[in-house]
Amino acid sequence: MVASTAVTTTRPAQSTLLPSVSVTPDQLTAANLAVSWVEAAGIAAAGLLVGALISVAGIASVFAVCAGLGLAALMVARLRVPPLASSPERAPAVLADLGTSIRLTARQPRLRLMLALLTAEAVVVGALDLLFVILAISVLHRSQAWAGYLNSAYGVGAVLAALVSATLVGRHLGLPILGAALLLSGVLAALAIGLGLAATVALLAVAGASRALLDVASRILMQRSVPAQLLGRIFGVLEGLTMAGLAVGAMLVPALVYLGGSWLALLGVAAVLPLAAAVGGRGLFGLDSGVPVPVVEIALLRSLPLFAELPAPALEGLAGALTPVDVPAARC
Repeated sequence: MVASTAVTTTRPAQSTLLPSVSVTPDQLTAANLAVSWVEAAGIAAAGLLVGALISVAGIASVFAVCAGLGLAALMVARLRVPPLASSPERAPAVLADLGTSIRLTARQPRLRLMLALLTAEAVVVGALDLLFVILAISVLHRSQAWAGYLNSAYGVGAVLAALVSATLVGRHLGLPILGAALLLSGVLAALAIGLGLAATVALLAVAGASRALLDVASRILMQRSVPAQLLGRIFGVLEGLTMAGLAVGAMLVPALVYLGGSWLALLGVAAVLPLAAAVGGRGLFGLDSGVPVPVVEIALLRSLPLFAELPAPALEGLAGALTPVDVPAARC
């Protein structure tokens, strides 16, 4: 619990630090792009590392090596940067922002549905850490090291999805979100049958790709639906819901295994996203109806080298936040 709590501080701190250590806008764009790719590749590499360590030196070696990798944080210990704000916000202001975010969410059915889907996705992700172990040992009857290798296959799917996520920019996203959610659930249900090692690895790659596409498409649609000045607050609420979803998923798997074994755990987790979609009802099919897509603005930003390499959600978020300015034609 202490380790999980500590990890939640690293991403906000990193996001705050990058603008301070980037000298030019080009460097900031490159830094954000590099971070997104490193995170996707890290998921795939972590599974291979864990599997190899368990095979060679046992489970305890995984904790020892990961503790050593955590010492990499010492590289920024002497880094000194100027503050980005004149003074930190006080607690009452933070609580007021939280109340505004909750009221905004309550007033918008589309936003509630997207947050529900992303929370359900977090439940699935939290369950997957345990499902990898169940698949490796109880379903495939392999060694403990295969829990890491299966996680790596899932990560490879996420990396491949990153290559095609740019195609979502400027498109209607209701059907992609629904399709990715149903595909992820269908793959998890199929894994309960016990299709063999090769098929399991392939299906986990599909699961990783569909989960990544669901996440990207949902976040893009949130950026379209929420005013730019309120995005930070809404994503703060989402971060809290994500943490809660991960915890629920981790608790759900042991309960389902106790009640009906590994097959019930897989089928139960597979049912999470369809249940969340069922609660949304017809609203899911009209998820992006009436939401403007800034196609012209996206094209303009992509024509500029400064923004061309941004990830898809960031690019569309910037496009939606642009303010039109009328400039009179120059006189000769």
